[in-house]
Amino acid sequence: MKPLRLVLHAFGPYPGTQEVDFERLAAHGLFLIHGPTGSGKSTLLDAITYALFDAKTVERGGAEFVSSLEPGAVTSAVFEFEVRGERYRVVRSPAQQRARKSGTGDLVAVPADARLEAIDASGALVRVLADKATEATRQVEALLGCTVDQFRQTVVLPQGQFREVVTDDKTRREVLARVFETGRFADLTGRLKRIKNALEARASGFREQRQRLLRAPLAQPDLGEVGAHQRLHQRRGEIRLVLHERRQQGLGAGEVVHRDVEFAEHGLEVDLHLRVVGVHALGDLGA
Repeated sequence: MKPLRLVLHAFGPYPGTQEVDFERLAAHGLFLIHGPTGSGKSTLLDAITYALFDAKTVERGGAEFVSSLEPGAVTSAVFEFEVRGERYRVVRSPAQQRARKSGTGDLVAVPADARLEAIDASGALVRVLADKATEATRQVEALLGCTVDQFRQTVVLPQGQFREVVTDDKTRREVLARVFETGRFADLTGRLKRIKNALEARASGFREQRQRLLRAPLAQPDLGEVGAHQRLHQRRGEIRLVLHERRQQGLGAGEVVHRDVEFAEHGLEVDLHLRVVGVHALGDLGA
């Protein structure tokens, strides 16, 4: 948010109309609001907070902003500001007693009121965004992306509360999350945590299943190393017999069939090796 202009009417210690042109001051870079104690420095900051939000959210309350120096005058605060290149004006007045328009008789009770407007660079009205106090406050919160408490912790920090924002981890996290709109990252973190928990649950189930299998009694293998060797030799004999018959019949076994026999023998040896390894592995597990 960029402050542009603040106009106060019979506001607190300021009688009449007072105007602060922040846009003109900002043209010189940094500027300082200074003065002796009680000169109204904090009132300017309270007026900005009050104009943006409502009477109940300001430390002293809106009713106390009604100037006693000008009885019957209408107290109000007008604040113009810029957000993301768009200009806005909020006009807010507390519940108060004002003089009758006729100028005679008792004072008239006026309820609190507020209005939020979109304006152009010249300050001319473009459209009314809200014409009720609660709706204006809600719209301002949406525009600024923060509540009044967070506004007072990041933009207008009251004296003596700086340490709370710096040292309180929860407060700092909430303020930064709202100001920098990190909600989408929090949602992503939540989704990743849920996926992580689901994968860990599946992994835990697999581990439990493995433990059950390891604890279960193992069936004795029906093929030992000696028996496997015997089957290998038997199979070699069968293959060589087939090769001999093909040669006798002149079926052209030749080198091709010889390679087929070697390939078959190699396959049997691999099969034997795997079975022997499996027997030993099962024996180790059983031990």
